Amino acid sequence: MSVSALTITCHDVCNHGASLQACALASYLREHGCQVRIIDYLPDYLRHEASYWRVPNPAWARSFLRRMIYRIVKFPRNRLFARRRAAFDRFNQHYLPRTDRRWFSSEQLREEPPRADLYICGSDQIWNPLFPNGRDGAFYLDFAPAEARRISYAASFATESIPAEMKESVKERIEKLDAVSVRESSGVRILAEMGIEARTVVDPVFLQKGDFWKKIAADSPLAGWLGSQKYLLLYRFEGDDMVGAAARRLADSRGLKLFSVNGDPLADRSFDRFGPDTFLSLILSAESILATSFHAAAFSVLFHKEFLIARRREAINTRMADLLASLGLADRLIDPTETDNRRSEIDWAAVENLLTGEKSRSERYLQENIARAAQRAV
Repeated sequence: MSVSALTITCHDVCNHGASLQACALASYLREHGCQVRIIDYLPDYLRHEASYWRVPNPAWARSFLRRMIYRIVKFPRNRLFARRRAAFDRFNQHYLPRTDRRWFSSEQLREEPPRADLYICGSDQIWNPLFPNGRDGAFYLDFAPAEARRISYAASFATESIPAEMKESVKERIEKLDAVSVRESSGVRILAEMGIEARTVVDPVFLQKGDFWKKIAADSPLAGWLGSQKYLLLYRFEGDDMVGAAARRLADSRGLKLFSVNGDPLADRSFDRFGPDTFLSLILSAESILATSFHAAAFSVLFHKEFLIARRREAINTRMADLLASLGLADRLIDPTETDNRRSEIDWAAVENLLTGEKSRSERYLQENIARAAQRAV
């Protein structure tokens, strides 16, 4: 019997990792006999494009002239975002099997929930208490009917702890799930303190092999050109100025160009208007990678690339540290102020051996729950 499955995650936020992990889980479920759709859930707090034209201080911008001046000043950035949005829309249209309907609030989901045999919340930072989605009941499947099977897959808190005022509501919501898996060992500990049993599983992108991702990378309009370049790839987020300076030093010391995924004044070239296929191609063709991104680390591993991950200022380094430690790559996590970033060559055979074990346990978790959903649906 074919199982109908619905996943819910932050899938449409113009973030490379978010789109790619959503693609990976849906593809895996489809390959294992599920009729799968991603719930097209996009509440206001995830609709970043709406904020680009919104004037942040209505009292200041009461006059038409002030509003026009503000929007003219923002026009270059808005135009860039529109091109990036279009690139992500093309990727999502091709690779993300979404529901026909879109829901804009958790209330809408509870009033008219989509129907399936199996509901899966995750992966990525859906339970991050620093973000609004970590407080949104939809990402804990509070809309899913009790008769269906409800599980999490590789959900991430992304922090070492959650605020005391959230613990009771989080505990109450997660206790209603039939099975719980998280992406980091810190998540297991957080839940154990609440009396909830959970297991760790790999991020969905690891459910697919490197060849799967290489085919998507080849779809990038820049794939051929990137393959002819010699560069160090930088993927940092706003506020990580020291990381940018470290990347510039590292590229110069190796005689490499410096390419950046996001706009960066220190880079020789930036690729911030492109979608996830180009992100994959950038990693695949790079000589080396320096990043503050979990998924930059993940795809560096999948493509067997030389890489370093710099600690971020925010308290969300746990997800990178746990991933690297689980694969014997803890030394790849560095402080951006380090001047000597030399590391021994990576033993990829050892890494693959560890990853195979982690992946096998993760696949068993999914397949067990698919089977139980099928039994319940009979």
